[in-house]
Amino acid sequence: MKENAIQKINKMGKAGAILALITKIFLGIGLGGCLIGLIVTAVLPAEMVQVKMAGTADIIVDLSNFGEDIFENSEVTKEEIVDNVKSSSNINYAGNEMYVSDVQTEGSKMQLQAGGELTTFNLRSCTWALVGAILNLVLLFVSTVFVSRLAKAFRDCDSPFEDIVIRRMKQFAYSLIPWAVVSSVVGYFESKIWMSGSSSVNFSVDITMVIIVLVILALAYIFQYGAVLQQESDETL
Repeated sequence: MKENAIQKINKMGKAGAILALITKIFLGIGLGGCLIGLIVTAVLPAEMVQVKMAGTADIIVDLSNFGEDIFENSEVTKEEIVDNVKSSSNINYAGNEMYVSDVQTEGSKMQLQAGGELTTFNLRSCTWALVGAILNLVLLFVSTVFVSRLAKAFRDCDSPFEDIVIRRMKQFAYSLIPWAVVSSVVGYFESKIWMSGSSSVNFSVDITMVIIVLVILALAYIFQYGAVLQQESDETL
């Protein structure tokens, strides 16, 4: 029974080592592609490629609570209302000003069509985005290396409570911490790059990654406690 369980753990470790190797290969390819892109975007003039993103919005205002045809009963003509709205109304969307391009009225409803520039970026923005991607890939590659080492420990172990298994489990958990922090910081600055001028961009922490780190550390200490119990049992026998 015990031997069968150990064999299953060894097989799972072997499968994990193979998957970790495949992941490292793909991460290496991605890292190489990002490095090439970084060199290209850093060497070329920033103004060579400029992207301007614009957006539109349709806003419908229903004023039926003020009358069946509030515009017909108003002392101000529809044309005057439309001209006033178009000349004085701007819409703030994510920190960007959008202008009112057209106003249409029908009965007690007013429909506003707005448009404006959302964000602009050039090759230099892509350069910084690639720097962030490279940082993420490097740290993810490091974490994958620790996954591979943990999988190999399970593949070669005679017991899951061996010191090397517990040590490598802790190392894997700790390797996720810098990746979680850096990915959050990089995500924040990339959102600032792609949404320039936006006031809605906020820094956030990946709670899921924090939970994963805590769970792995908890399992490592559980295994460590199991190793102590196993040692006491062996000494008793």
